[in-house]
Amino acid sequence: LVGGSSSRGYMWNDGDYYYEVDYAKTGRSKCREFRCKETIPEGMMRVGKTLYEENDHWGKHLGWYHPECLRKTFWYRKNGNKKIKRASEIKGYRSLDPGDRDELDRVFNNKGKSASKGDSKKKSVLNVTVKCTGAGQPVIVTGDTYDIRAQLKDAGAAWSPSDKSWVIPGDCYQHAKELFNVTSFKGKTIRFQWTKQDGWQQKGGQN
Repeated sequence: LVGGSSSRGYMWNDGDYYYEVDYAKTGRSKCREFRCKETIPEGMMRVGKTLYEENDHWGKHLGWYHPECLRKTFWYRKNGNKKIKRASEIKGYRSLDPGDRDELDRVFNNKGKSASKGDSKKKSVLNVTVKCTGAGQPVIVTGDTYDIRAQLKDAGAAWSPSDKSWVIPGDCYQHAKELFNVTSFKGKTIRFQWTKQDGWQQKGGQN
């Protein structure tokens, strides 16, 4: 079966390969989109292609992509990948955390053409929770972090797969303050919301 859904419940594609999604296991895989080629951090969601072999054996893996980067390849003038019509048909979709399923739905269920490189791909609203015990201490960021992973990396953050959060080390505390536009985290758990109009705004906090 080519270009449709198999009885196994995941999407087949031209050339007898199918899409699958999981979380990077080692941090050694790299995105195959030619303009990206960035390493996919351990624990980060990724979408890949795998060749199907007869007799239900696993086939040759063809590489991994960031979800947004894979979507770009649908619009290549030559050798583009087959478009994904519904994210729920990707093998492994149901094993993802709910927030990551929502992210795949946002990327692949949108029928419009992917945004150009200079366009914003962020959701219209982002919500994150920031935890810090005090000045100069590590800053832990969870929530809608997929769209701001580049900014988090620039602030010195590293992905923690054990609790699925970004951790900005204490010696980068100043960078964390600049990222969220605050003078101090004051040893609190703080909720922030990002909008295109207002940027980051504090929406609540507790000791």
